[in-house]
Amino acid sequence: MKVIHILPYSSLVTGRDFKVDLFADGFHARVAQQIWKRTQKYQLECWRPERKLKQAIAGEKDGITYRAFPSFRPTLGSVDKFVFKGVMASFPYALRGLWREYSSSLPRQLRKQCQDEEVLIHLYQVPFELSYLISLYLRNVPIVGVHMGGAPYTYSPSSFIQHLPLSLLERRALRNVDIILATSKWIRDNLSKFHPHIVLCAPTLGVDFEEFKPLAKEKARNILGLPLNKKVLLHVGRFFSAKGLDTALKACEELKASYDVELIVVGGLKSDPLYDELVKSGAIVREWMPQHELIPYFSAADVYLFPKFYSRRDPESLGQFQSIGAAQIESLACGTPIVGTNLMHFLGTEDEVEGVGKIPASPSDVARCVVEILEHPELYQNCREIARKYYSWENIVNQLVNVYDELFDRYYK
Repeated sequence: MKVIHILPYSSLVTGRDFKVDLFADGFHARVAQQIWKRTQKYQLECWRPERKLKQAIAGEKDGITYRAFPSFRPTLGSVDKFVFKGVMASFPYALRGLWREYSSSLPRQLRKQCQDEEVLIHLYQVPFELSYLISLYLRNVPIVGVHMGGAPYTYSPSSFIQHLPLSLLERRALRNVDIILATSKWIRDNLSKFHPHIVLCAPTLGVDFEEFKPLAKEKARNILGLPLNKKVLLHVGRFFSAKGLDTALKACEELKASYDVELIVVGGLKSDPLYDELVKSGAIVREWMPQHELIPYFSAADVYLFPKFYSRRDPESLGQFQSIGAAQIESLACGTPIVGTNLMHFLGTEDEVEGVGKIPASPSDVARCVVEILEHPELYQNCREIARKYYSWENIVNQLVNVYDELFDRYYK
């Protein structure tokens, strides 16, 4: 039995001329590696398109086969005509800035493998155009899709019309997807309007709780050179306002009137829009670093901030279709609670959500939420165990194995 994990977009998107790393980390590879580590029940492969390639490449590492296929971002006129089962009469017309990446060799090789072996396809990103094309390209093959953010094209009548003919492609393609993995109850309930089989599972948010575990706060702060008497707020990610960092910065300035507060931001670049403003504010700014190096930062912090708010002028993307982030789960694994808008997507009961952090109602509410955690840290002392219940790799792999086994039995026995 073979499971092919497919990431439908390139891992390298810059214009720099460097060699493609076939084994580069990606959501599909991360999950496949955890499945292989915990059960060698399946033959596992990881596929993706790559815009830096002129021909397909393949290799094997630690029991998993990796393949990458040449791809491009289509533009009007880049392809003359592409007729596919009546779904798109004119491929270029369908692509007017909407089709993000296309590979002809990937779906072609995929269909060949599915003809020769018992294969299950695990697609990472629904909705996504190449994922839909792959699902249309295959027949009588089990397909699992992962929702990783974004509203379906058919989410509303206006969206359906705006994204024609991609919305027609979506409607047709979803018929061939057996199960969609949803990362929150809200997403599950809303995706069920478009697809009958939704399973709650967050494979792209899995965390190794044996690696990410809290250091003693004194030790963590000694490692980072931070004083023990300060209240430390942390944000991990690029230095963009789109990630709520501008709101976090304002909340920190407000809190300084009553608390000795230190803001630490990690994971961006000097070229990011908010870099200079962060440095000027006195925040501790650290550029990108490997995930395991974040453990002292998570452990040293009192609160993790992710106050990402959305425009009311765009009602289809107010955050409901954006799941909680992996860095936030890693923070909880290290014992640090969260003030974040997307805690609405945390997999757990209402009481459990209250045990891992606070959901601010507005940008002006962020400081109040932080104060409540700072004043009552004992209410969040079990945040690690609550998060582990839903986001440990052991739990996620067990869920995936059950889904795979059910589909293999249905299609091949």
